Amino acid sequence: MEWYFIVLAALVGLFLLILLLVYLAMAKIFHRRYEGKRHLKYFTAEDFPGLMTEPIEFAGNHKQPLRGFIYYRGERVKIKGLIIFCHGIGAGHYAYTTEINTLASAGYQVLAFDYTGCALSGGKSIHGLTQALLDFEAAVGYVERRPDLASLKRIVFGHSWGGYVANNLFDLGLKADKLISIAGFNNVPDVICDVGHGLQLFKPFFHIVNFFEFGKYANYSSLNSLHKSEIPTLLIQSRCDQLIKYHNALARYIKATKGRGNFTYIIDEEKMHNPYLTLEAERYYNKIVSRLSYMEKKASPEEQMAFYDSIDYKLITEEDPEFMKKILDWIEE
Repeated sequence: MEWYFIVLAALVGLFLLILLLVYLAMAKIFHRRYEGKRHLKYFTAEDFPGLMTEPIEFAGNHKQPLRGFIYYRGERVKIKGLIIFCHGIGAGHYAYTTEINTLASAGYQVLAFDYTGCALSGGKSIHGLTQALLDFEAAVGYVERRPDLASLKRIVFGHSWGGYVANNLFDLGLKADKLISIAGFNNVPDVICDVGHGLQLFKPFFHIVNFFEFGKYANYSSLNSLHKSEIPTLLIQSRCDQLIKYHNALARYIKATKGRGNFTYIIDEEKMHNPYLTLEAERYYNKIVSRLSYMEKKASPEEQMAFYDSIDYKLITEEDPEFMKKILDWIEE
């Protein structure tokens, strides 16, 4: 056998080995359910007197049940519009009940559901971050099958993973009247490289694995989708975001949409990944999160009990009223 065939075979073998290792690494992260932290309290509608809910369920792309609620206050005939809320990774939409309550208090119905493999919804795992795009399609389809919802002004609102989902509204060919995205990453390979240091070399492999699992949906990106936006679009991120890198997300979106009159940008100079919280709340949240790994794996039962009992849930969910007012004012413009 000629030497170049041996070299070629070795390169192909190395490529396939790396691809297999990348698949196994991604499977370890994404082929499991995300239920939130079992010892933490997540607020529900019952924690907000007067916040009403209508349970909803609709089928996902593999007939898996996707569940959530429509949140509202007062008489539904006086509703200003429908906000479809897209959550970030972690505990599903319950991680945002404080913000959902604020939006409902302003006169909107808020449809908030959990993606495949998250919290209330079915599925053995989240499968991958791209799966949420298919779940979002299913949610919009559910809205359009209900005349009472389809007739309402429609606003799509997402944060982090949900920001990525919301940003892809236009690549998905879905319709809305306004879009709000907070700290939405560009695509799956980008966010893996943002979160994991030194992984840039493997970026093409992340894309290949994602494409094998999700086909055309793996090619969708915030950058390309937002370029197609013709509706009022509000993009928000902090320069100090420690999870989704600003230069790899909002900075790129601003450059791509510069001069477009339908885009509004809010750049926070001191907060981090959750700018809807007060700065004090976000610092406290990060402090608590930084200790969770130790508490779950190494702490004694007594240490765990003392730690979880000491959490100030009022502070950890303390919303920034000025930030939320900016969003509501923009919605109502």
